[in-house]
This record gives sequence, C-alpha cells and structure tokens, in this order.
Amino acid sequence: MKPQFPESSAGEILIVDDTPDNLRLLSAILRNQGFEVRKALNGKRAIASIQAVPPDLVLLDIRMPDMNGYEICEYLKSDPATEDIPVIFISALDDTLDKINAFAVGGVDYITKPFQEAEVLARIENQLRLRQLQQQLLQQNEELTRSNRELEQFAYVVSHDLQQPLQSITGFAKIMAMQSQETLDEANLGYLKSILDAGGRMQRLIQDLLLYARVGQGTEAHQATDCNAIWNQTIENLQGAIAKNK
Repeated sequence: MKPQFPESSAGEILIVDDTPDNLRLLSAILRNQGFEVRKALNGKRAIASIQAVPPDLVLLDIRMPDMNGYEICEYLKSDPATEDIPVIFISALDDTLDKINAFAVGGVDYITKPFQEAEVLARIENQLRLRQLQQQLLQQNEELTRSNRELEQFAYVVSHDLQQPLQSITGFAKIMAMQSQETLDEANLGYLKSILDAGGRMQRLIQDLLLYARVGQGTEAHQATDCNAIWNQTIENLQGAIAKNK
C-alpha cells in the first residue's frame, strides 16, 4: 500500500540526473503525489533552472559529466538566493565517505539507489515540512520584530503625552510649596508633598515604560537592583492606597 501525504505539503521539486530513465521514474512518482516536477540532465541546466525560479527542493545525483552533484550543491549553497533550498542527494554510491561528503557540502539527506518509492516520498515530505516550519518561524520573527518596533513607538508617544501634564502638575506644586511655605498649615503642606511624591513615582513609571519597550535590544547595561528599596516602595504605595480608602 502506498503512503498518502497531505496535499498541503506538495511543492515544486527539481530532479537533476544525467540518466533519462531515472528522471522519468522519479518524475512519475512525484507527480502521482501531486508535486510539480522540473527536470535537468546536467549541472548547468540545473543551476540555470534554479536561478530562474527557485524550487522548494532539489533531488540531486552525484555522478554526472561536467559538474558532479557535490559541485552543484556547493554552488547553490554559496549563493544567498539559493542557499536555503534543501538538497537531497540520490545516488548509487553507497560508501560512507560519499555520504559524509554529501552532508559536508550542504545536503540535508541522502538516498541510495536503487531506492524505494515510499522512502523517497517520506524523506521529501520530511524536508518540505521542515522548510515550511522554517519559513513560518522567519515570518513570526519578522512579525515579532515589527511588534517590538510598534511597542517602542507607542511607549515614546505615551510617555511624551504623559510627561507634559505631569511636569505642569509637579511644577505648580513646587511653586505653591515655595510661595506658601509660611501661610499653609501642616495638612496642606502634606498634601503638596504627596502630590510631589506621586509625581516622582509617575515619572519613574514613565521611564520604566520606556525601558520595557527597549527590552531585548541591548541598549541598557545590566545594573544591580536593591530589592529592599523596591520592597519599601511597594509597602509605601500600599499604605498610601489604604489611607486613601479609609
């Protein structure tokens, strides 16, 4: 019974082999599974085809005239436009050194001739799934980078909009404290002090917001944190909240 593969994983595959019978056999197997297939009888045609329209995967023989499979793979891996295309070697060479060389030049898998249809399809399917996952990861990384930029821009806008009224509040509170030091009673002076203290905390919150937006960018050096100071500030904030609710 032939294995069934999901249609969503089907892609375009280039088969490179100097033996026409091998090309016809592999082409028939792959097309029967819904893959789009291109063929090349030598290295020059293969490279030209790949550069024109990059396939999703390359099935590559090793023993060929002019350029062997190793040379073709090295050429593809040296070009940023084609270096990410997975290359599966499919060859009658069964020596361990041949397989080591295939992986050394950038191959992702190795199939020995004569091959089994199920094995070829399984290995192709595995590499196409990996390629799809890699592309999804790249896309997610790009989206994350864009989100981080938007977060930083949002933080700067919000901090700017918050700092202007905050500076007015604390500024007028300081003026009142200086001009009315002798006329205000202790309770009102305490209110002014509370306004200034709250303004200072708000200013630190705004700065923390900006720092949070830059997390992971390496713009800030690590510094030691006094946990006791954080604890004391937390207790002070809670006590203030409790006092206001009484």
